Amino acid sequence: MPETIRERLTSGGWKELEFGPFRDAVTIHWIRPFEGDQPGVALLKYEPGASVPRHRHEGLETILVLD
Repeated sequence: MPETIRERLTSGGWKELEFGPFRDAVTIHWIRPFEGDQPGVALLKYEPGASVPRHRHEGLETILVLD
């Protein structure tokens, strides 16, 4: 049976993905960008000590810590 995306990510596959700038000390890899009213899916990579300002979300946000 083929490996799922979740299994690939949680087994370290995320380390092979290309990440681009997002905020200071935070980079992003878009799995599926926002399109119309469809939610986006992205991975954020935080350097040690990095943070983002408090903010609101109008929809669903799911957090999966990979490392």
